[in-house]
Amino acid sequence: MRTAKLIPDRLTTTATNISGVLVLLIGTAHFAMPRFGYNPATLSAIPDIQRDHFVYLGTYAIGCFLVAFGILTLVAGRGDRSFFERAFFGVMVAVWGMRVVLEVLYPVNLPLFFLTNPHPVLLSVIALIWLGYLFGFIGQLGCSSG
Repeated sequence: MRTAKLIPDRLTTTATNISGVLVLLIGTAHFAMPRFGYNPATLSAIPDIQRDHFVYLGTYAIGCFLVAFGILTLVAGRGDRSFFERAFFGVMVAVWGMRVVLEVLYPVNLPLFFLTNPHPVLLSVIALIWLGYLFGFIGQLGCSSG
């Protein structure tokens, strides 16, 4: 007997593609953050060694990880529901769920690019990304309602 899926494949694919594109865009934006995203006065207040490590190295590393996550997301949603795809989406649900919690506990309150108060925007986008991964994970499990 054929059962209806809890989340249709088209919705799962759309949700994960949105998450993948958002993560790819955010990752790419990290490469511009040290030069254009932060207030120069804020950067100059940080000693050189710490600025090199925490601002440049940290921001560029996060950008690399996010670009990789974005690419993997766009590729993973097109497969055959393999163990690795289920594991990837499960890990992304955990990673982005933790990022939501971290944004609530430690809100970003310093201006970024054109946002004076980026916290509400970041929290909304991070939650949207998490939901996309959650839909992708449920879809990878092949959950059904019957």
